[in-house]
Amino acid sequence: MINRRMYLSYLKQELTTDKKSEFVAAIHRQEAVWRSSGLITLSCFHLQGVVCVYLESERADEGFSWSEEVASWFHLSPSLQGLNNAILMSDIFHDGVPFDRASWRKDRAIEHRVGSLARIRPEMLSSYVFYHYQLQEEYPESFNKTYIIGLQDCLIFSYYELPAVVSEIRLKGKLNTHFSPTDSWQEVMDPHFEAWPTPEGGFVPWLTMEHLCTLSGVPRG
Repeated sequence: MINRRMYLSYLKQELTTDKKSEFVAAIHRQEAVWRSSGLITLSCFHLQGVVCVYLESERADEGFSWSEEVASWFHLSPSLQGLNNAILMSDIFHDGVPFDRASWRKDRAIEHRVGSLARIRPEMLSSYVFYHYQLQEEYPESFNKTYIIGLQDCLIFSYYELPAVVSEIRLKGKLNTHFSPTDSWQEVMDPHFEAWPTPEGGFVPWLTMEHLCTLSGVPRG
């Protein structure tokens, strides 16, 4: 079975344009090690000093860590695994569950990999998690099987691939209810966010992260 995980890291300083290629090159130099540990694919995103990683692996017990070279770019932060420069994010929503590599990836073309960042108001966190678990289990595989949301503190990272696709293998959710506010989802979600200011003077709940790179094992995709 494919294991999907998300990690968050905090840069010691903002990733400037002239430093970006150096940083990405350091990540690529770690690719061979990751492949040997069962890596299927890994995508790395950046926004305002935050780096998020989405990965798929064939090994459930294989932890993720940056090489010493890449780790030097990051702060150490407290986590359940102790001080770490790659914090495992909690999976609080996934639209699909992969059974095996063949049915999950096949030969489908991927035009875009999208990572986004949002901040949840602390007093609304439990509500946000509740609504997403309810939606996940009432309507599994309902819009894009690759869509997944990770949580660390009150920061959430979402990842998905385009074009959107749903699996031919449809799961039955753990809930037999139909309480999710599907007709008014955005209206219900809006109060949960600590919105980001925009240059135009407005506010948005999500910011799209910069896609730095994608590394893939075999098959590539």
